[in-house]
Amino acid sequence: MIPELDPIPDGSPWLYVDGELSDGITQELRKEVSPQHMLYPWIENLVAIAKCSANDDVIVADKDDIQNMFWVHLTWSGKIDQYPDKYPSAAPIQKAHLQRFFLEY
Repeated sequence: MIPELDPIPDGSPWLYVDGELSDGITQELRKEVSPQHMLYPWIENLVAIAKCSANDDVIVADKDDIQNMFWVHLTWSGKIDQYPDKYPSAAPIQKAHLQRFFLEY
């Protein structure tokens, strides 16, 4: 998967995903992201690296540039939303702040 990721702090609901789970999440992401969405420029390079056990939130990263990471709340609808520029919800995360993200989530 993607090397050099900080450990997830104890007590965090996040977990790094294995290859099979990553593939499933990544496939769903590709179904939901439209050309109008902020993630679209990276869609072919994004891969799921972590998921939250408490909800549908995931973290995806650009496999060619680990600095491009994003928090995403998937809809799990298997299709592009009626508001294709807004859903799935997403925001950038800096790799340097990933552990802080896990702690503050």
